[in-house]
Amino acid sequence: MRFTPLRITLIYFIFALFWISTTDHFLEWWIDDLDLLTQFQTIKGIVYVVFTAIALYLMVKSYEKSLSREQELKNIEQELKNKEEWLKLSTTSSNVGMWEWHPQTGTVIIDDLWAELVGYTRKELEPVSIETWNHLLHPDDLKVFEKAVEKYFSGETTIYECEVRMRHKDGSWVWILDRGRTVERDDDGNASRLVGTHVDITYRKKIEAQIEREKHLFKTAVNLVSDIVYDWDVKNDTVFWNDGLTTKFGYSEKNVRKSLDFWIENIHPEDRDRVLQSLDKAMHNNLEIWKDQYRFLNAAGDIRNVEDNAFILRNTEGK
Repeated sequence: MRFTPLRITLIYFIFALFWISTTDHFLEWWIDDLDLLTQFQTIKGIVYVVFTAIALYLMVKSYEKSLSREQELKNIEQELKNKEEWLKLSTTSSNVGMWEWHPQTGTVIIDDLWAELVGYTRKELEPVSIETWNHLLHPDDLKVFEKAVEKYFSGETTIYECEVRMRHKDGSWVWILDRGRTVERDDDGNASRLVGTHVDITYRKKIEAQIEREKHLFKTAVNLVSDIVYDWDVKNDTVFWNDGLTTKFGYSEKNVRKSLDFWIENIHPEDRDRVLQSLDKAMHNNLEIWKDQYRFLNAAGDIRNVEDNAFILRNTEGK
């Protein structure tokens, strides 16, 4: 029972009325001696004051505790509301769709942004289920999705993640980065509820495809020239060689390491230090072109005379 000020007042009033009306009549009926009656009435009054004081104290403390619990609940509700608002703001501003999947029942819950990423309103897609996802998913990406789910449920990955295409309402295909993880499990430890996000990565995929095309064109172009062409990424120490390394020096692709060490090791020992010092000087003196002549060993170990001309490209920091 919850004690409120009104209830406490009513309880006190009823108890006081009952105490006065019953105890006075009882004592007058039981005791004939007036002095003794007076003494008992005094004791009765003391008992009444002590009892009601204790009762009132307990009821007030109970009321205070209920108020404290209510305030805690209000604080928790407000905190949850604030977090929901922050989550909604962050997902909306970053254009991230939210989803919830119950794999044991197939139930799927999505937010408005999830639907908007594929050109729909949430109402247009309802009722939403796993079949909604399968219907929008590109047929060629179904195995990608299934493999990602299998890896996650088997514990091979700590998070479910895959990149798939989904059909937009206008008929085009939208690249989606799909991520999620388990937030609830059943008594047997199986995933019963997953929560995740959808991010549109179509623009990134277009840029990646453009870069791949340009790489292919570059590789095709450099392989058409008779010279040996290389591209050394200094930061990552990776070197690209065109087919001239095979046609001119006889090295097969499997025998060529994609680092500068391969080039250094095959410079003639008598030329190696001089060439490396020359290259280092050019790189640290802000030269745009480095030139040198040296002897280089082909795949058979024969010496070939080389004239090396390199353009040095620098980043915004001049490195």
